[in-house]
Amino acid sequence: MKPALVLILVLAAIGALFFTLSRKSDKPQPVELPPISSPETPTDPKTATNLTQPVKAVDRTVQNTKPVTPGAVGQANPIHFDNKVTGLIKNDKNEPISGAEVTLTKFQTGELMFLNDPRPDPLSEPRVLSDSDGRYTFLGIEPRTTYGIIVTHPNYAQARENSMPIGESGTVEQAPIILTSGGTLSGYVSDEAGNRITDATLHLDGENYLQIGDAPPDRLTTTTNKEGWYAFANVPSGPRTVGVSAPGYGKIQVGGFVFNKQEMYARDFTLKISEMISGRVIGSNNEPVPDANVIAVAVSHAQQSGPMQVKTNAKGEFLMENLVPGDYNVIANCAGWRMVQGRNNTRIKSNTANVVIEMMKEASVCGVVIDGGTGAPVTNFAVRLRFWYGEGNPTAAHSAELMQVTNDKGEFCIQSSGPSDYVVEASAPGFAPSLSPNFTVQLGQPVNGIVVKLGRGGSITGRVVDPDGKPVARARVMTQDNTWTDDEFTRAIGPQFPTNATTVEVRTDDAGRFVCSGLNPEIYQLVITADGFTPFNRTGLRVTEGGVMQAGDLKMLRGGSVRGTLFDASGKPVSGGTIRLRAIDGIQYVNMATKTGGDGKFVLSNAPAGRYQLSGMRANRAAGNPFEELIDSNGSQMNVIVAEGDVTTQDLRLQD
Repeated sequence: MKPALVLILVLAAIGALFFTLSRKSDKPQPVELPPISSPETPTDPKTATNLTQPVKAVDRTVQNTKPVTPGAVGQANPIHFDNKVTGLIKNDKNEPISGAEVTLTKFQTGELMFLNDPRPDPLSEPRVLSDSDGRYTFLGIEPRTTYGIIVTHPNYAQARENSMPIGESGTVEQAPIILTSGGTLSGYVSDEAGNRITDATLHLDGENYLQIGDAPPDRLTTTTNKEGWYAFANVPSGPRTVGVSAPGYGKIQVGGFVFNKQEMYARDFTLKISEMISGRVIGSNNEPVPDANVIAVAVSHAQQSGPMQVKTNAKGEFLMENLVPGDYNVIANCAGWRMVQGRNNTRIKSNTANVVIEMMKEASVCGVVIDGGTGAPVTNFAVRLRFWYGEGNPTAAHSAELMQVTNDKGEFCIQSSGPSDYVVEASAPGFAPSLSPNFTVQLGQPVNGIVVKLGRGGSITGRVVDPDGKPVARARVMTQDNTWTDDEFTRAIGPQFPTNATTVEVRTDDAGRFVCSGLNPEIYQLVITADGFTPFNRTGLRVTEGGVMQAGDLKMLRGGSVRGTLFDASGKPVSGGTIRLRAIDGIQYVNMATKTGGDGKFVLSNAPAGRYQLSGMRANRAAGNPFEELIDSNGSQMNVIVAEGDVTTQDLRLQD
């Protein structure tokens, strides 16, 4: 990868990170919340509404993720993971808690999320209820380095922890998760005349996640009763934002609430009669722009509404209601369109009608996808634009999603994102993903006549064996660009990683053999992982059109293990602490992590031989505060050496 291209991507990643952090830094300063006058009784049972969202009834049967099916080899036999994740849910008196809802989520606690990170569907995530002994169990879970574990029970504060690494087989005993009572927030919701508002809806959202149009996964919800009283009970520790809405009133959003353990707070909210903004989104020829997103962001309200978003109808009309009186920045976006600079007044007062937002249609890119061997049109395919950085350089995806097309003539049209140099990527079953010749898009000027010739590509074949030369079955083999590395920067770029290589994932058969086919001609590396072995990379594999690259026998090593016990400053074992192992030098990027068990012990297996930094952090350190986690990590850090086939023992001790 050329230095200039790397710089562009670094700036893009920094920009995404800055946007992420700036959203957090815009929150108001923490507010002083006076204690409730009667701490022994959080609410009056005669007047209080529901305290938090009740736990929905969940079938106790484990809801597993879909089984992974192999690729080119043995694809008729789906892979079922022979693993088990289990643990106990207890209260602070060491009593088991039954009926707690336990969810495995890809939202990891305390991890930084980038804008292009995938966001899992909460409804599809596996979840179970704890039994009478407080035990939960998941079977056949998709392997993953870390899952988030969310535990919810109506009588306790929600707990969120990270799991130990989950492999394809074996039992993972998670450290006991302790539920405790949380904080309380209660008060009244009234209008400006002092009248109490019934059935107002209040959301209490954590601030550890990006909120880009989605409800945070730790949201608590309640409503006011007939006296306008609301109450949140068992609020987990950490910073929170309150959103308050009611029909006919402007929605407000107030940040800066900081909850700590079982403290009780009171806060009343006043809603103002709502105002609106309405208008149209049109093109340069006064044609309506349907399905456009119109977004209004309050400019300077003390209790401001959060970003409001609506879509235009078939006539391009929009109506935003429930706005707090004041000024708003109003913008619109729509696929295939962009706002016209200098012609739109984006600062609008509430109760303004007939707002006109003018947009310009983006240039379209149209062409045809054909079989490169016969010239016949390909009728079912997927296409997307890729940025072109010059001859001999890798390209980068314009978007993560491909546009699916069914057309008898193989024709397609893509709306571009504006002036730039592009190629069109096309893929179809039975073909290797292929690129068109490069072209330039000018503002608003269509590009026609693009031809993408699909080839069959080449393949890589080989055999995966253990140190004794015996075959390794069910090893995961993935093709990647020859410059790809599994590190934070590459994961932050995600689908926009510059490459012309094809990513294919297959599994080895019982003889350890594999075939990765349908590869666009390029230089590749193989990334191989298997339970009980260290990850293996083989680079420099050149694939040609119609060619078969023989990778030969690929020998995997078992590595070494690091084990020990994590102690606190007083010498007591730390249950559920996080242990990290990071390579110092001389090893390809390695960053392993695990959790301590109930006795504070930990084991990190199959680490490649080399020099490492080993560190530990206590469980739930200040609700994921990265600075306090850094204090724990630096204070406990030790250097260790891992040798092939050996066990390294090293205890860690946290500082006060």
